[in-house]
Amino acid sequence: ILEMGSLDVDGPPTGYFYRHTDNEPYALVKSCSPLYVETVNGQRILDATGGASVSAVGHRNSRVKKAINSQLDEVEYCHPSFFKTTAALQLADLLLKSHFSELQANDISGSEAVEMAMKLARQYFLEIDPNTRRHRFIARQGSWHGCTIGTLAVGDFKVRKAPYIPLLPDNVSHVLPCHTYRGLKKNESHEAYVARLAQNLEDEFYRVGPETVCAFIVEPIVGTALGCVPPLPGYLQAMKAVCDRHGALFMYDEIMCGLGRSGTRHAWQAEGTPPDIEIVGKTLGSGYAPISAVLINEKVIEALRRGSGCFTHGQTFQNLPVGCAAALEVQRIIQEDDLVTNVARMGALLSALLHARFDAHPYVGDIRGRGLFWCIEFVADRATKAPFPAALNLAKRMANRGLEPGYDISLFAANGSADGWLGDHFLLCPPYIVSESDVEEIVKRVVKVVESVFEDVRREGLVKGMLDGLVEGERGEAVPNGAGPYDGLTSGDGPDDKLMNGIDGISGTGRFPLRFSIAGWAADRGSRSTPFLFGLVLAFAATVLFCFGHAPWVLVLGRVLQGLSASVIYTAGLALIADAVDPDEIGAWIGFVFSGNTLGLLFSPLLAGIVYDYLGYYAVFIILFGVIAFDVVLRGFMVEKRTAEKWRAKEAIIQDGSPVEGTCADEETGSDSDSTMAETENTALRLPLPDERSSLLHSNPKRSQSWIGRTFPTMAILASSPRLLVAIYGAFTHTMLLACIDSILPLFVKRTFEWTSSGAGMIFLTITCPSLFGAFFGSLSDRYGSKIVCLTGFGTTVINLALMAVVAHNALLDKILLCIFLVFVGKSLSCIGLNLIFPPLAADLFYEVGILTETHSETFGKGGAYAQAYSLLCLALGAGTAFGPIWAGTFYQKTNWPITMATLAGLASLPALGVYVYTGGSANEEKEANMEDPESRV
Repeated sequence: ILEMGSLDVDGPPTGYFYRHTDNEPYALVKSCSPLYVETVNGQRILDATGGASVSAVGHRNSRVKKAINSQLDEVEYCHPSFFKTTAALQLADLLLKSHFSELQANDISGSEAVEMAMKLARQYFLEIDPNTRRHRFIARQGSWHGCTIGTLAVGDFKVRKAPYIPLLPDNVSHVLPCHTYRGLKKNESHEAYVARLAQNLEDEFYRVGPETVCAFIVEPIVGTALGCVPPLPGYLQAMKAVCDRHGALFMYDEIMCGLGRSGTRHAWQAEGTPPDIEIVGKTLGSGYAPISAVLINEKVIEALRRGSGCFTHGQTFQNLPVGCAAALEVQRIIQEDDLVTNVARMGALLSALLHARFDAHPYVGDIRGRGLFWCIEFVADRATKAPFPAALNLAKRMANRGLEPGYDISLFAANGSADGWLGDHFLLCPPYIVSESDVEEIVKRVVKVVESVFEDVRREGLVKGMLDGLVEGERGEAVPNGAGPYDGLTSGDGPDDKLMNGIDGISGTGRFPLRFSIAGWAADRGSRSTPFLFGLVLAFAATVLFCFGHAPWVLVLGRVLQGLSASVIYTAGLALIADAVDPDEIGAWIGFVFSGNTLGLLFSPLLAGIVYDYLGYYAVFIILFGVIAFDVVLRGFMVEKRTAEKWRAKEAIIQDGSPVEGTCADEETGSDSDSTMAETENTALRLPLPDERSSLLHSNPKRSQSWIGRTFPTMAILASSPRLLVAIYGAFTHTMLLACIDSILPLFVKRTFEWTSSGAGMIFLTITCPSLFGAFFGSLSDRYGSKIVCLTGFGTTVINLALMAVVAHNALLDKILLCIFLVFVGKSLSCIGLNLIFPPLAADLFYEVGILTETHSETFGKGGAYAQAYSLLCLALGAGTAFGPIWAGTFYQKTNWPITMATLAGLASLPALGVYVYTGGSANEEKEANMEDPESRV
C-alpha cells in the first residue's frame, strides 16, 4: 500500500505503509551489488536470505537488466486474451522440459498462483463429470500457501491465519506433516513414521468422503511456517499413492523451494515423485519481476481438451511481457551457468558449517534443510524441545539484530514452528551464485548475531521471565511426544529457563532448612528489625548482580543472595507480625500480608513489562532499587514491641516513680526487662501446668534429650509438638497442591480445549483472584477457630478436585465447570493460604508457640521461638512448591487427567485427620480452655 506523502531520506517514510503503523526503522536502500544491499547510512548488508528466498542470480545482474530493457523496446503490455508474446512462449517451453505439458504464467504473486491451481483442480473434475461432488482440499498442518482468502484456508500458519478465520471457506482440512524433529515418536522408525502419515491421510479421505476431495496440496520442503522441513524418503510416494487410490489430484507448492533452490531443478525430483499440478514462483523471476507460474501435466490438460477446452480463469496482468522476459533470462542464466549444481555444492558446505557451529549450542533444537534452503530452530530446552515464549519474540530479535551496524546480515525470521503459535526459527536462503568464502562469511555473521541476542536474553531473563510465564501461562509445562497439534510438539519454558533452572538448583530457591533455621534463630535471639534489614541488604545486592551481571557465575551468586534474602525477610517479617498484632486478629493480619503478596505477583510483572517496553532494561531496575530503598525507610519508622515496652516503663517512672507491672523498672537496677516483657507478651495465653508436667519439662534436658535436642533444643521442642507439625504438614500439602495445579493446568487446557498460551495463562485468574480475599478468610479463623476453617477448606478442595476429574471434553459446559471448580479450589486454598503462608494454620502455629513459650521459657530465651517456628512453616512452603511440579508432571505424563485429579483429591484429604485432632480454635477459645481446664492443655 503506497499513499501519497513526502519521503525523508534521513527518517522513516511518512506516506508508506507496509505492515506496521509505528514506522519501523527499516533502512533506506541506496544501491545493491550481487550479494549485498547498501543503505543510505553507509551500511553494506549481506543478503543471506535472498529477500524471502527470492534472489537466484543476485542483484543488478546485467543480463537480466538488458533483457528487461529489450522487452520494453518491443512491448511492455498486452492483454493475454487478445495477444501472445515471444517472451511468454519461450518461458513456457523452457519450464516444461522436465515433466509438464502446459504452463499458466501469472505476473502477480504465488498466492494467486495457488488459487489458480485450486480452481484448475476443481474444473478438472467438472470436465470429467459435471455432477461431481469434488470441492474439498486436504493440506497439512504447519503449511503456508499464501495470504489471499482461499490460500489462507489451505494453509495452517496460525499466527497469520487466526484474525481471518471467520472469512475463510470450510472446504479444507489438514493432516499431519512429515516433520521428524517434532513428529517422530520415540523408537519409531522412519518407515513406520511414513506409514503412519499415509494412514493419517487415508483416514482423512474417508472422514470427509473420498468422492468430495479435489486435491492434496503439499510443500515438498516446507518453507516459512515450519522452517525448511524436507520429506523423508518414500513420503511423497506414499502420499501420492493415497491420492491415486481415491482419484484426487496430487499438487505441489514449490513457490519457495523449487526451481533449483533445494539443489535440484524441482524439489520433488530428489524423491522422484512428479505431481499433477505444480506451482512455482519467487526464484522464477529472481526478484526482477513479480512472477509465478502453474505447471500442468498431460492428464489435466487432456481433460480440458476433451471437455470445454477452456480454463475459466484470467487476470489483467497475466503473462505480462516484461515479467516473462525477466524470468526467461533468469532461468537461462541458471541453466547456462549450472547454478543448480553450485546450489548443491554450496548447500553441503553451508550445512556442514552450521552443524559445526551450532550442534552443541544449548538453545539450538534443530538444523535442517536442503541445497541453499536452511533453517535453525531455537528451543528453550533441547531435551523437551520446549519453545521460547512468544512474548520474547526471539526470531524477530535476531533478524533485527542482523540489520544493525556491526552485524550486517539479513535473516528471514519466522515463528510458530512448535505448535503454530510458539517456536522461533530463521531461514538462510542466499542467492545461487554464492562462493565458499561467501558461505563462510554468512555463517560467521550468523554466529555473531545468535551469540549477541542470547547474551541479551541472559541479561533480561530475570526481569522478563516472570512476565513471560504469566502472559503465556507456561509454568514449566512441556507437551509430551504425541500430544501436540503436530503429533509430538512441545511448549513450555520461559526465556533462558535452562540457565535459570540450573541456577535455581544451585542456589536452592526451595529454601535450605539451615537457611531458615539461622534466620529464625537470629530473629528470636535479638532484634527482629536487624535481620529484616539484613535481608533487604541482601535483596539489594542480588538486584545489583542481576542488573549488571551477565556471566552465569554472577547470576548464580545473585540467585543465592536472593534466596538468602527471601529466607530472612519472610521469617523475620512473620515474627514481627506475631509481636505486633493482637492474638484475636492474627489470622486476618497474615491474610492481609499475603493478599498483598498476591497483588505483587499479579501486577509487578505487568508493570515490569510496560516499563521495559517503553523505558528499557535499566528502568526496571531503577524501580526495584527504589522499592528496596522505600522499604528500608519504612523500617526506620518501625518500633519493635520490646523497645516500646522499655519506653513505656521509663515514661511510667518519670510520671509516678513506680514501675509499670510487667515492664522494665529501670535499666540501671539490673532487672531483666526483656524477660519481664516476655512474661507479659503472652499473658493472654498463660497456662498454669501441673507440677509433675512442669518438673518433667524442666528436668535436666541434657540427660533426657537426644543429641539433636541438646544441639538444637528450641527446634527439637517445636518439632515435638503435634499441633505445630499438623500446621506445617498442612502448609506443605496445600502448597504442593497449588504447585501441582500450576504445572499441569496449562497443559491440560491447551490439549483439551485447544486454547492458546495466553488463554492457558488466564485460567490461573480463577485460582489467584480468590486469594486477594485472604484477610477475610483469615478473620474467619480468628472468629470461628482455625479448626473449622481449615476443615472446610480441606473438604471443599477435596470435592472440587474430585469433580475436576469429570472435565474431559472440548465442550462449553466442560470449560464452564472447570472454571467454577477452580474458583472453589482457589477459595478453599485461600482459606488456608496461598502458596506461601496459610492464615489459619499460621494463626494456630502462633497460638501453639505461645503455649510452648510459657512452658519452655528457659530454653526459648527472652526472644521466644516465633521466628524459628515460622522458619519451619516457610520451609514446608518451599518444599511443597519444589516437590509439587515434579510429582504432578511425572504422574500426569504416565496416567491421565481424571486419575491425576483423583490422586490430588486424595492428597488433599490426608491432613484433615490431624487438623481435626490437634488444631485448635480461636484466641478466645484458647483463653477459655486454659482457664477452665488447664490440665487438658497438657
